[in-house]
Amino acid sequence: MSIFSKFTKHADKGVYPWSQKKLNVTSPLPRGGHSADQVALGNDIYLFGGIAKGQPRRDLFIIESIFGGEPRNPDEKCDENLYVLNINTKQWARPQIDGNLPHGRFGHSAVIFGSRMYIFGGQVDGHYLNDLIAFDVTTLESSAPRWEFIVAGNEGPFGRTGHISAYHGGKIYVFGGTDGEAFYNDIWAYDIQYNAWSQIQATNHIPAPREHAAATIVDDVVYVFGGRGPEGEEYGDLCAFRIRSR
Repeated sequence: MSIFSKFTKHADKGVYPWSQKKLNVTSPLPRGGHSADQVALGNDIYLFGGIAKGQPRRDLFIIESIFGGEPRNPDEKCDENLYVLNINTKQWARPQIDGNLPHGRFGHSAVIFGSRMYIFGGQVDGHYLNDLIAFDVTTLESSAPRWEFIVAGNEGPFGRTGHISAYHGGKIYVFGGTDGEAFYNDIWAYDIQYNAWSQIQATNHIPAPREHAAATIVDDVVYVFGGRGPEGEEYGDLCAFRIRSR
């Protein structure tokens, strides 16, 4: 049974795919512009920062590592440091990184493959980036941890911010975002083994262009929820892209 038939099979009986759970602790929601991820071998979700009720937040609801972010003061520069949280001791650290540092930025995306964290795009000082960088967390135990600046063998997506990324089967998938003028609903894939980008020609329902959507991946299906459109409209739709069938 496909995920799509699961959504519609019992629609005539008033059964819907959404569910809601109430928390017995102070809720981190609602907020926007935060970062979130899931531990590869667990069920805990780690969430940090964002804007809630018009105010930037710095509270932590468990996270492993963060990079970049929007400055609290518009006159401040984006932070180019990498921060790591030990989830056992709940202690933050800012490791010293050798070599060149990537531009501090916000609106970028991050995915984990193995021990490497890949960062794509974002914006800084009005510039929209399309660079791809990687950091191997195992190098934190060495004397010379450093960022890797990846130069792909061909042209990739236009610079953008507010997009989403997901990893599956040796590829990093990028969807949506904006360059400050155009809003995108294109899908790109970066093949880690072959160091090459390709644009995917998706079929059937194509989501409206958007920025700042939330996304996750289950099996080979990328789920995208919400976001903001070109006129500032806020979306509440849920879209699913199956990588295998496009």
